[in-house]
Amino acid sequence: MAQVYAFRRARTKPGYRKIQADITLPSLADLNLDSTADTAYDYVAVERYDSAGATLGGGEFGLGCGGGRIVWRVYYSIKELGWQWQKDSNGSYIEYQPGTTLRLLVATYDGYMKAWIKTTADTTLYEFTYNTSVRNDGTGQKARRVSTVLTQDTSKPAKAANNRWRNVLVGTPTDFHSFVTSDLDPNDPPGAAPHNETLPTGNESTWITVNTLNSWYNEDVTINIT
Repeated sequence: MAQVYAFRRARTKPGYRKIQADITLPSLADLNLDSTADTAYDYVAVERYDSAGATLGGGEFGLGCGGGRIVWRVYYSIKELGWQWQKDSNGSYIEYQPGTTLRLLVATYDGYMKAWIKTTADTTLYEFTYNTSVRNDGTGQKARRVSTVLTQDTSKPAKAANNRWRNVLVGTPTDFHSFVTSDLDPNDPPGAAPHNETLPTGNESTWITVNTLNSWYNEDVTINIT
């Protein structure tokens, strides 16, 4: 069965090396992921691209929920390493209950990327290092934050409401500041705006709802595939 998805993305223009965001995960009442084919994700990412737009390195770090589990589990998806659920030092999956608020941070250095899970008071809970083809100077790199829902069962709705993004910061080698319009990629889409996308196309206005408090660093994102 073909995959159906919807996502909300805010992505920077090239030149960035880190992104930090506080995310309040949807509560149990905000989730409708009954099918084992339904998954929801909230993540931040920094990726390095070549001149043709192909990914050279970097990747995603965040949390996913679904697949028959109503807990949010930490994962990574790195160009050279693939997609994996992240485990702690004891070999256990790192899981959080619906409604939890966490701070996610990823930053690139020459040849590796670091990722942190923190409290909103900036206390580090977990820290990870991934070897990947990225740079400290941010050349060719874009940062993004994304909320998405995917399903392979279109016979019933798949929903993750109230993904609450707060205090989203993006960083160049010399600055770390609130994610604002001037940071956006002018080609994503043309005109520099956060991007809503669905497959099948044409459902952006019905499946994705955004409550914008401060563009683009305080947003509540609801995705409801119906």
